[in-house]
Amino acid sequence: MKKIVRILRGAVQATVERRDLQKESRDNRFFGKIISRKEKLEVNGESKNIYRICRENAGLKLNEAAARLGHCERSLKYWESYDPETGDGRLPSESAVIQMTQAYVTPMQKNADYLLVQHWVLNTEIGRLLFPRLDLIDLINLKNLPVAFLRYQAEREDVETLDSGMRKVIIDNQISEQEKDTSNDFLKEISESIISGWGLMFALMANGCQINNNEITRNERKVKHGEKLFAWR
Repeated sequence: MKKIVRILRGAVQATVERRDLQKESRDNRFFGKIISRKEKLEVNGESKNIYRICRENAGLKLNEAAARLGHCERSLKYWESYDPETGDGRLPSESAVIQMTQAYVTPMQKNADYLLVQHWVLNTEIGRLLFPRLDLIDLINLKNLPVAFLRYQAEREDVETLDSGMRKVIIDNQISEQEKDTSNDFLKEISESIISGWGLMFALMANGCQINNNEITRNERKVKHGEKLFAWR
């Protein structure tokens, strides 16, 4: 009888220990996922979710933004936790993103149109296909205008150093095998320059600058008629 009791006690203890191990394993996976997700959603302790950044730049709390948008706070939380790599959260519709660019205009943020391009480049299949290795920091660092300008200036200068060599490559309207390295270097630098240019555009727009589309349209018409004119002033 005592032997049976010892066997039963041993079986119960083994079951308890096995359950504890299973619980610990589940907890590790669960909390590990949370930590991993938090790390992905933050850069240097700050959010890198473009919808949350745009809201915070406008100085709006979650409930205030929800009231302006006419959506519940739960929807905003889903959007602001969206991660295209893991599928966490929920991707807002295009109409919702357009609403954000209108609702998130405040005295602290006079223009939120940059969110439209950020959304297309970072969170759509076409954008990720065209720019698979895009540095996220270039497009979300809107608070530091001098840094955005200096980054763009540095990238532009890198392109200018390759202009002379690239001019010799394309003068005959073709790229030979021996010229591929020069062309690839130029393509890399001009891509980085364009991306840093976007970053500067977004920072300027977040600080109240606007593109006068009507003026650009008029200037494009004049250029077609052979008049030399700067479209952007």
